[in-house]
Amino acid sequence: MFFCKQTGENYPMKKTIAISLAAVASLGLAACAETETAAEEETTEEAEADMEATADEAEADMEAMGEDMEAMGDEAMGEMEAAADDVEAAADDAAAEMDGEM
Repeated sequence: MFFCKQTGENYPMKKTIAISLAAVASLGLAACAETETAAEEETTEEAEADMEATADEAEADMEAMGEDMEAMGDEAMGEMEAAADDVEAAADDAAAEMDGEM
């Protein structure tokens, strides 16, 4: 039934009008569903891009950290070798003094 506000009477709705309204409503719902699907896909793609960028940044940071650690290890090794050379030189000097006193 269709209610007329002006006359206050109920009129039977014709099948053609009812079918047309149903078709329009279903097309509207389908269009909304497609829009929502497209928006969800776009959001998913943006999230994937963000995750990939974050992973790339983390990889670059780890690589840089590894290079820094390698440089620090090389520097520490150089300092230890220099200290060992100093100890060896001091031992040689002490041995030479002892030989000279004898």
